[in-house]
Amino acid sequence: MGKELKADRAEIVERSFAHCYESGNLGRLNIRGRDSNEKRVQMQTAAFNIGLVMKKK
Repeated sequence: MGKELKADRAEIVERSFAHCYESGNLGRLNIRGRDSNEKRVQMQTAAFNIGLVMKKK
């Protein structure tokens, strides 16, 4: 049962990351510096999560 739950969670998480990287154009970033890249990824994923919350309401 634990392995099945882990596989389900992994599928859901991987799907959301893949969506952010493909549609959010995060596969290749044109920003210099690690801090700037981290900010860009965090903002993109935050916007994605807010979109999910807004869809459920």
